Amino acid sequence: MPRRRRQRRIINQMNVVPYIDVMLVLLIIFMIASPMLDRAQGIKVELPEVAADPVPETANQLPILIKVTAGGEFLLSDDVGIDQALSLVALAPRVLAIAQKQPTRPIVIGGDKAVAYGEVAKLIGFLKGRGVNVHLMTQAPAGE
Repeated sequence: MPRRRRQRRIINQMNVVPYIDVMLVLLIIFMIASPMLDRAQGIKVELPEVAADPVPETANQLPILIKVTAGGEFLLSDDVGIDQALSLVALAPRVLAIAQKQPTRPIVIGGDKAVAYGEVAKLIGFLKGRGVNVHLMTQAPAGE
């Protein structure tokens, strides 16, 4: 009696499982990297050029960064690196709360050179009046 030989079926479909695995890994990488890219780019603020001493470094603490745009808008950079647009009324209590929790953390204000001096002075006056040490962010002159 002849043995019937079982024929193997040829699979004519592409195996997509490895491609799905690679796509999921790339998705995770981009999800982690995208907030970091936003912090690096941010909103362009033209800082005035002044030779000044650097902000004193503290142990593993990033400074609280407040930007004042040319339109007079206040931007507060949080710990994640996302700029939040706030009014002066909403910004000041948040900065004071952070300064009370972490008194050694430096507060740096970067005002666009086209913004009215009064906008930056209001913020500095409010914070200094409550005992907060404030630093101004400038850009080094081109020759240095």
